[in-house]
Formats: sequence, structure tokens, C-alpha cells
Amino acid sequence: MKKSGGLSFRVILGSLILAGLATACGGPSFAPPPAPARIWPVVAATRLYRDDAAVLPDTIREVVKDEISFSQIWDRATSALDDPPPAPEVDFSRHMVVVVGAGRSDPGDQIQVDSVGFRMVANPRNPDREIEVIYFVVRTVLESDPFPGVSYPIEIVRVDRSDLPVQWEERVSGS
Repeated sequence: MKKSGGLSFRVILGSLILAGLATACGGPSFAPPPAPARIWPVVAATRLYRDDAAVLPDTIREVVKDEISFSQIWDRATSALDDPPPAPEVDFSRHMVVVVGAGRSDPGDQIQVDSVGFRMVANPRNPDREIEVIYFVVRTVLESDPFPGVSYPIEIVRVDRSDLPVQWEERVSGS
């Protein structure tokens, strides 16, 4: 047996073992990168209601998936109006409703569901695994020179139904 051949074999074998151990112990991984998030804007046709006088004094982020809950939140959102509009028809087998409210705000402040998307995130129950979530980008626009008073901005939008876990991404900007 040649010593040089044996040495090369040991070096290669040792390198493979070390590379395997490094990967198993959290070293560099050769897994493909995660898929990019899929996101799209919320269009005007899916915006069901927007107001700044809703009687919802607290910040709200809610996904509604049934007619009874939708009727209740709609009644609360429109209760400050003298002649509240009827709740629009929503096919809850195909859609769900997203309700966002800024709570007590300065007049001129606005809130909207800017976009909706899907992305992979670490599983809270098992950080070594990823799960897909639906996420909503909520944009709050603060009036740079508000006049005295109080408002309660709210927006209600319809989106395609999903039973994935929900995440909210908040963005605040000035007008």
C-alpha cells in the first residue's frame, strides 16, 4: 500500500466528516434559499368601508370569517352615522374581511390595509421549521399639522379567504 494514496484518502475522508459535522452543528447549510414573499396591493374594489368617526376607541386588527361576526363589527363601525349603510354581502366561503382601526387619533390621521401577501416564517412551536403565514401591511398616515379634535380612523376590506396564521406588518408615515 502506498503511503501517499492512504494519506489522500484519509484527508478526503476527514474533510467530508468535518463538513458533515459543521453542517449538522449549525454550520453553513446547502439548502436552497427560501421562496420570496408573495404580496399584492389591496385594490379599491375590495375596500368595503372607511371612516374616521367610527365608535371604536381602541386600536383593532381583526380578521372576520363569518357573517355574524361581520354583522357585529359592521354595526359597531357605522354606529356613529345618522343613517348607517347596510353591510355589504360577503361570500365567507370564498372571502374574509379584514378590519383595522387606529383608535383615538388626531383629525386627518388615516389607516388602511395597504397590501396582503404570503411568506414563510419561523414556526413559533418549532424554530427549526418554517410555516407559511398570510400577512397584512397596515399603513397609518399621521397628519403633520393636525387641527384640534379627535378621530377614530377605521378601514374594512375584503380579501380571499385563508386559514393560514395571520401576521400584521405596521408602517407609519407622515402626510
